[in-house]
Amino acid sequence: MSLKDFKKTNIKDYEINRLQENIGEYVAQFTSNPLLDGRVIENIVVSTTATEFAHGLGRELRGYFIVKSNTHVTIYNTTSITPKTSMKLVGSTTATISVYVF
Repeated sequence: MSLKDFKKTNIKDYEINRLQENIGEYVAQFTSNPLLDGRVIENIVVSTTATEFAHGLGRELRGYFIVKSNTHVTIYNTTSITPKTSMKLVGSTTATISVYVF
């Protein structure tokens, strides 16, 4: 999912154009925030060997964080990821996690 930029309509009315500029500036706060352009992937089983899965962003991965885990686990990403399509994670133990990717 990708956040869409606000599109202005060319109108000769000054007040409407100013309103569109203000709305565009407001919306830009959200569309420029990389954390909001992500998704949650649930029920990923990680272990002490690399687990690869598609992130589904349709663009290069910027980062991730763990949002849920069924046990205490430390998660590492491997250096051999394909950031445009997938990622690989390794756990300190076997666990089922949910990850927010952006």
